[in-house]
Amino acid sequence: MRRYIACFVIMCMLMVSGGTSLALANAPTAVTDKILAVELELYGMEQAGALMERTARVEFDLYNEAYAKPIIERVEGLYTAVIGDGSGSPTFISKLNAVEVTFNKTITDKPAKTRLEDMEKTISGTVHTEGGMMARLNALAAMTFPGGEVAMERVTLPKDTLIKISIQKELAGRVNKAGEDVPFRAEDNIYVGEALVIPKGAMGTAKIKKIADPALFGKDGRIDLEFKHLPGMDGTKVPIEMGDVAKKMTQSQIQAGGAALAGMVLLGPLGAA
Repeated sequence: MRRYIACFVIMCMLMVSGGTSLALANAPTAVTDKILAVELELYGMEQAGALMERTARVEFDLYNEAYAKPIIERVEGLYTAVIGDGSGSPTFISKLNAVEVTFNKTITDKPAKTRLEDMEKTISGTVHTEGGMMARLNALAAMTFPGGEVAMERVTLPKDTLIKISIQKELAGRVNKAGEDVPFRAEDNIYVGEALVIPKGAMGTAKIKKIADPALFGKDGRIDLEFKHLPGMDGTKVPIEMGDVAKKMTQSQIQAGGAALAGMVLLGPLGAA
């Protein structure tokens, strides 16, 4: 009999060590790593070509022109504009998140370029080909927020904040392997006061730590998942884990006929728990 868990809503506990405020962490330092990070955000994949060629392509896509500054300065500027430098200033990604959440009540797991085009089609009925992506996004922001400005503030996400997520992949003890990645999705907006910290639709990746097959006498099988982080509105990687409070909340949902328990996903003899 097949045993699996497919897209069940589960509870996870957000853990922000020491109640630290949200800020960019573990930012790359090498020039090649920074241009790669920008490409992954904009296109979803690394672009072909030498460093100079890749940098010029991103500049043209963003600003409709390529610059003649030193390459290190150019890449640093692109990284700051798209992902940020930890200063709290709006970035391309945070502004795109804000526009998308305002219109769709959620964000999508697509490259930024595709998300921008989808928003243009939703709002104006067509994809704009003139101008760079930065100007096009600013035009959407002007339709969305007073003066086109996205209000940003630095906040502290309390430790042990609960967030509801859904597993986006079927899990089967006889199919999956330890070390395998498992995508998951935030199913609620998380606020601190009136500030939206983690938007609905934010995607993270868990890792399968251990798989235990069902045993004799009706003992359930089990898949242990390790959760690491979810991206915040500004791209911050918010660390999370399956804590005791989250397990208790999830168990309550199971008893009420709702969720499956993440961290120790139960694979009983009747199929999905």
